[in-house]
Amino acid sequence: MARRTEREKFYNTELPFLLQADRQNIDLGGDFSCILDPVDTTGHFQNSRVLANLIRGTDTCIQNPTSRTYTHHSPSVAARLDRIYVSQESMKKKSGIEILPAAFTDHQAVALRLAFENPVSRRGRARWKMDPNLIQEARIRA
Repeated sequence: MARRTEREKFYNTELPFLLQADRQNIDLGGDFSCILDPVDTTGHFQNSRVLANLIRGTDTCIQNPTSRTYTHHSPSVAARLDRIYVSQESMKKKSGIEILPAAFTDHQAVALRLAFENPVSRRGRARWKMDPNLIQEARIRA
């Protein structure tokens, strides 16, 4: 119970302070040590209303009803404690999300891929060749 109280205090006081700047453009990820939806655990469901109200971004990991994914495993329960919440603008750039094994921890890694538009690089037909004299310059050798 002490951990739950400590977590609720963090969500009530410290996290809002960290997010006070521009909530519209903040992406937030990490181990929330909390379940927000019963489908995110194989065990007892105990949620945090404070966190649920605080999270304004979009959850990047949408659970497949036929194949649930969990990020934390213990001998008796599996749960999705690790999440990444992003703004609507970042969600438009989402190209994928994966849950990957991680060594030396009971959590798995959550990898979010975002696609950004790259400026088109125009190249001519000529071949590029480095000037070998550049290697001799002091600023390059330093």
